Amino acid sequence: MTEFEKNITNFPKQLNIGNIKYFNLDKIKKINPDGIIIAGMGGSGLAGRILRGIQHEINLHTPIKIWTDYGLPKHFFKNPLIICVSFSGDTAETVSSYLANKKFNRAVITTGGKLKKLAEKDKVPLAIFEAITLQPRQATGFCFYAILGLLKNTFPKLKVSNMDKGININKNRVLGQKLAKGLAKKMIMIYTSSNNSHLAYNWKIRLNETSKTLAFYNTIPEMCHNEIVSFGNDFKNFTCIFLNDPNDNPENKKRVRIISQLLKERDIDYLNINLSGKNIFQKVFQSINLADWLSFYLAKNNNFNPEDIKIIDQLKKLMS
Repeated sequence: MTEFEKNITNFPKQLNIGNIKYFNLDKIKKINPDGIIIAGMGGSGLAGRILRGIQHEINLHTPIKIWTDYGLPKHFFKNPLIICVSFSGDTAETVSSYLANKKFNRAVITTGGKLKKLAEKDKVPLAIFEAITLQPRQATGFCFYAILGLLKNTFPKLKVSNMDKGININKNRVLGQKLAKGLAKKMIMIYTSSNNSHLAYNWKIRLNETSKTLAFYNTIPEMCHNEIVSFGNDFKNFTCIFLNDPNDNPENKKRVRIISQLLKERDIDYLNINLSGKNIFQKVFQSINLADWLSFYLAKNNNFNPEDIKIIDQLKKLMS
């Protein structure tokens, strides 16, 4: 078993707030932010999207803005909390977000690098986890629970449920391997309700990086007002994946059934995957683990190395 495969198998070990090391938490207890800005690129930023997607279900009602660029976004917050998430600690965009405005309350989540040194020097709240052999996109659990650990000190009523014993790895592995068989060399479109767009985005990233698959995502019903028109073209090398939630609006469930029929009439492949879980945490991380297994086996079917991100490395080298 490769290290990459072991990391997917060991994913539940990340899903416990107690597996993160925290520093300078006394400072985060003293603030009352009117907004949260989560700055993070690529795999490092995935956890922020999850948090924003489920925030009201975990009793977090402060506005959240996701930032994936240099500096900081324009905003109307008077007292924001800037959470900078960088797996390596050296992500140029995220470092620039940290340095953009030192008057704002800041916190850092990382494994080391420049951000760790800056946070230690400035004595700002810091959450650290061990990288070991993880790829950034494989550390979503660590990053998510690190964010929760920081915010729990600011928002004591925040609901947290550890999932280190709540994910069915073997079931996800078998299903992921089965689903991957029909997706080799395919372009993939992921559709879900607006409430679960954070999951669709996580699926997209894993398909892009692990299986080197051109993948995109959109939400229902929005896609019914524009993107669906493109189905009139000849898309034989295209597959749609619907992430279906039993809690979706009945009208959106109806739309999925009708869209599936329209795809079938046009000989366009599609898959229906049902989201499930005893709580919001299990639903999220069951889905992400399944996406990891699907992407892993799809990489093997496409004869790609799941760990290979040479083009990203090349881009970083050229940028430096």
